[in-house]
Amino acid sequence: MTDHVWGWGVHGEMLADRYSLIEPLGSGGMGQVWRAWDSALDREVAVKLLTAPPGDAGAAERFRHEAHTAARLTHANIAAVHDFGHTADGRPFLVMELIRGRSLAEILAAQGQLAWEQAADLGAQAARALAAAHAAGVVHRDIKPANLLRGDDGVLKVVDFGIAQLTHHAAADGGPAVGTAAYTAPEQALRHPVGSAADLYALGCVLYELLAGQPPFPGQDIAGVLYRHVHEHPAPLDGIRPDAPPNLVRTVHALLAKNPADRPGAATDIARHLAAVAAEPPAQATQLLPPVGKATASLPAISVPADGPPPSRRRPRQGARPPLPLVLGGLVAAGAGLLAMLFLLVGGDISQDTASSSPASSAAPATSEPASSNLPPVSTRSPSPTPTPSVKQAATQDPATLARQLSAALAAQSGSMKPDLYRDAQKKAAEINKKVQEGETDKAADKARDLRQRLADAQQKGQWSGDSQVMQLLNQLAASG
Repeated sequence: MTDHVWGWGVHGEMLADRYSLIEPLGSGGMGQVWRAWDSALDREVAVKLLTAPPGDAGAAERFRHEAHTAARLTHANIAAVHDFGHTADGRPFLVMELIRGRSLAEILAAQGQLAWEQAADLGAQAARALAAAHAAGVVHRDIKPANLLRGDDGVLKVVDFGIAQLTHHAAADGGPAVGTAAYTAPEQALRHPVGSAADLYALGCVLYELLAGQPPFPGQDIAGVLYRHVHEHPAPLDGIRPDAPPNLVRTVHALLAKNPADRPGAATDIARHLAAVAAEPPAQATQLLPPVGKATASLPAISVPADGPPPSRRRPRQGARPPLPLVLGGLVAAGAGLLAMLFLLVGGDISQDTASSSPASSAAPATSEPASSNLPPVSTRSPSPTPTPSVKQAATQDPATLARQLSAALAAQSGSMKPDLYRDAQKKAAEINKKVQEGETDKAADKARDLRQRLADAQQKGQWSGDSQVMQLLNQLAASG
């Protein structure tokens, strides 16, 4: 075995007489991630090694903090932590579930923009993860595309809790700003105490980028980007994505309110709202969405904060073509094998800024937790179910639209399903979507029937409370072949 630099693993190295390193998947500021084999449980895992030099007590403590923070969070949309330990020579390591997929940063780099339905669905999944973290008293503080991984089964996972903090410590947090500049909330940029509202702002930045192809305030000058977060407003999204539903556009701008008290009050509400938007095309259908033959559920609007600009009313230029929908299930390049789980640890300053000073502001945003009573309510209703159509009617529906709606409808059920059932259902939904995209509607219909039976059995066994919309979509897909 060759010698290694401190913290960097070597192929074939055995950790704790149990985890054998197979291949490196990626590395961040202070951590290197490997695909590894757990010989005790006969499964593949991801192992993250601390790459800070020996004697860096701060880095080691932050690494341990990440392990303890992530281990206390159990949710289908949060990467699970399995183990924590030290190598024979004292290097700390963290063992996590291995996620086969791509980060949203990789997807954006390859695609540029996502279909609005997919942006809403991914945002809903991220919001559900944040709701679970916030309920446990944890603020992530570094939500960004690189820390959001979409598995091949369509399930999004939030990773890297290396700079997370407990909310009851937020009031004492007046130290160096942490995070990544492009997704930093104004109060975080000003180094004021931060709470869960900072995560919602970062989620708004991610949603903006998924739709626009770039974050609200792009740029390499970190100080300049932070200044814009505090003092400027992003370009209205409806001028960039005229195909996106106004309700989705308003939601993103509401999340980007400068004052944390003006943002939607809870990640749970945002998750429900985005899931409903993803599942129901707007009444004014665009070229991207052929009509599906049923009425669209009405979703109450989320108001744009008073200090933010209303979405522009510019009409799209003549001949403008909406971006093509991204088929996430087909993004894996041929021969790519396992895809990286990137954990980017940030040490002290925002991103890679080594001498940042927070921009001065005479009107600092409030630092209290947002009060949901100050905001218009976010919809918590599921789209109204419609009667199950006959086989003849169902056959006239567009299978691609039905497959998209199925994935979003299942995403809304993650809280009512056991994790294994949810992952299995989303995997099968991704297979249905893939067959539809390949024009094999007969095979898609067969898989829809299999999934329908699987969910019916789960409902009978009490593993799922059931949902009429999910079963209706499966009935339609089953009849489309």
